[in-house]
Amino acid sequence: MIKLFAICCLFVVSISVGNAQNVHVATHGNDTNDGSLDRPFRTVARAIQALSPGDTCFLHAGDYHEVIRLNGLRGKPTAPIVFTAYQGAKVRLNGTIPVEGRWEKEGPVYRMKVDTPIWQLFADEEMVTAARWPNAHMTDAHFWNQTVTYRKLAPSSRFGYSVDERPTGEITRPNRLRDEGALQRAAALIDSLNVQTLAETNVDMTGAIAILNIGSWMSWAQYIDSHEAGTGSFTYSTDFSSQLDAAWNNKVQATAGNPDFWNTKNTRHGQGHYFIEGKQCLDAPNEWWYDHESGMVYVIPPQGRQIDQIEFRGKHATYVVEMEDCADLVMNGIDFFGATVKMDRCQNITVRDAHFKFPAYSRRMLGELGPVPTTLVNNATDKLPSNNSFINCIFEQFDGQAIKILNGCGGMFDNILIHDGDYSCIGNGFSIDAGTSADILFRRITIYNTGSSQSIKVANRSRVTLCRFYQVGVFQSDGAPLQIGYFDGVSYDHNWSHDNIKHAFRFDGGGGPPTPPSRNGTMHHNVAWNTGQMQVKGDNQLIFNNTTINTPGLCMLLWERMNGFHTQSIVLNNLCTEFKTRWWGKNHPKFPGIMGENRWGDPAPLLRDPANGDFRPRYTANEILDKGSFSEAVGHVAFNEDNFTVVGRPDLGAYEYGCTNYWIPGYQNVLASTPIPFDGGINVKQDADLMWLHGYEADAADVYLGTSAAEVEAATRHSACYLGTFTNNIAPPGNLRKGTTYYWRVDVRKGSQVRKGNLWSFTVEL
Repeated sequence: MIKLFAICCLFVVSISVGNAQNVHVATHGNDTNDGSLDRPFRTVARAIQALSPGDTCFLHAGDYHEVIRLNGLRGKPTAPIVFTAYQGAKVRLNGTIPVEGRWEKEGPVYRMKVDTPIWQLFADEEMVTAARWPNAHMTDAHFWNQTVTYRKLAPSSRFGYSVDERPTGEITRPNRLRDEGALQRAAALIDSLNVQTLAETNVDMTGAIAILNIGSWMSWAQYIDSHEAGTGSFTYSTDFSSQLDAAWNNKVQATAGNPDFWNTKNTRHGQGHYFIEGKQCLDAPNEWWYDHESGMVYVIPPQGRQIDQIEFRGKHATYVVEMEDCADLVMNGIDFFGATVKMDRCQNITVRDAHFKFPAYSRRMLGELGPVPTTLVNNATDKLPSNNSFINCIFEQFDGQAIKILNGCGGMFDNILIHDGDYSCIGNGFSIDAGTSADILFRRITIYNTGSSQSIKVANRSRVTLCRFYQVGVFQSDGAPLQIGYFDGVSYDHNWSHDNIKHAFRFDGGGGPPTPPSRNGTMHHNVAWNTGQMQVKGDNQLIFNNTTINTPGLCMLLWERMNGFHTQSIVLNNLCTEFKTRWWGKNHPKFPGIMGENRWGDPAPLLRDPANGDFRPRYTANEILDKGSFSEAVGHVAFNEDNFTVVGRPDLGAYEYGCTNYWIPGYQNVLASTPIPFDGGINVKQDADLMWLHGYEADAADVYLGTSAAEVEAATRHSACYLGTFTNNIAPPGNLRKGTTYYWRVDVRKGSQVRKGNLWSFTVEL
């Protein structure tokens, strides 16, 4: 009987999968309808009741304001349940509500009482800044410069007592100092900005919130206990236990509450900085505040705007999609506004082609001073496959992290763009935090304009490849775009880190003894320029074929206190500015591991045109051409990822002379991007090639080049400007004339579809 019942169940399932149905949802629908194309449901919640494995839920154009709760919804690996935009329509899951009513005016400030708490405000879908001092808005040209956006903690500050000082733009970096946070590059000081002192505000900041960076990667928020208008110091409670839990308070006490930590980070190295937010700071257009005790919204409209001509909406939900115990689901082509998604104990979930705008934001206006709730993938254990993935997604303009993956195992984060995020950096944040997860692929991720000290944190057996990082980690000290603590087996390869104040790439050691050192990491074919050093701790690390320009080079740290041993590490084929075993002092210990062929010194003269993005060896660079060595640990496969098979010995550095494809990391837009020579480049070499990053899923590209912007803009494949159609990404332009400005365009092809590219330019050297 049991066997017969099981056979019947399988028969029923096979029938349901084989007869997969389409269910439709539209903003003009009704939940009493049947969910057909002509009679769609009104809510996704109603559609869920009608879904079985293999079914597709089509969402028609519009904004959906419901919170979609998926509890126990399961497709099958071969028949997932799909939620998708109907025929490519613009579909948004919206976490905001209207802010409507009668505004009362009091000077430049308008106020209104609202019934529902909100903690982020939008004026015509653009973010209004939470009232703060110094005044700054996320879209300002210099917002992502710490010396503009934050004030400095003067050396006389101490835990619980802050003394105001203007940032100097200088960071103490003498070699004798053994503090990694003192090694970062300084942000440029802009003389005309951030000049007002706390005393000069003549505002009593008591009761406002201070966001305090108290050294390295540590930032916390606390109410100001006492301050007098016209003075330059304030006090705050050193008890953080009410903000989250005991562990949260313990972290603060172990860092800011530790006199040695405070004196090293803040007094000696001057890393501490802060800003203040609260109703007391409301003094500029496009600022607002919400008083959670009275329910009153206060706002100064954007410059030149009448308040009754603005549509205001407020964030009232962090998550508009909540999944729990779900499996084999796909969300495709659905965007998010003012909210994001949370997954608990889910498997084989794929979020694809989604734009997350303002996905996460601080709840400090509600009295919650702890970490910012963010996009969350929360799994039960990293020992069992979860295989959750985000593919071709954008995360922009948010506070807190972009994505947090807890206890994940497997899956991928592929073709992701993250920018303008985490300006308060509360806690020790990361743009993507996968520090408790394993076996995840991070590929083609671009991150720029972020505050927290690290961009991606990974764990065992994960790989970060073809990613690009610039202008990251600007509001905290220490750190690197890619950094990991204790691990066993991680790979960084084919990445760019440039124009950062941080280290370029970093393998940490896992603390120090008795904690075991990190092991079995691989760092190869990466490029760093205008940034800090590549820093490697641990042991049995494999570091090869990397290129660094205008950096302190490569540091294979030898210091037991930080678990730097390297008795079995291998370093070969690197083309780096300098090699060190310590970043301080003159007498560096001898490297005990295996040292292959490397070239230390400025690589720029040996490369085609590094200032304009061409890092290939020059044909005359005999000291690096075919001078590399192979190791059994490296293998030949590592040199084939740029579609160039090494014949004989490899070149030194990250690129091979004569490669048929030029690997360019980062997020792929639908259009061609990352032109090389860089757009607007000057002093471009006469022998330059035209290279670009292909459009997302493109098959080929049509390339146009000329000296007239108008002609290139209007060119077709019948024009003289047409260079040809290329399946690779290198187009030889022929003889370039000295001192001439050229314009070029790359149209990408995907099947029969052609997407016209942007117009780029460069000027050849005289």
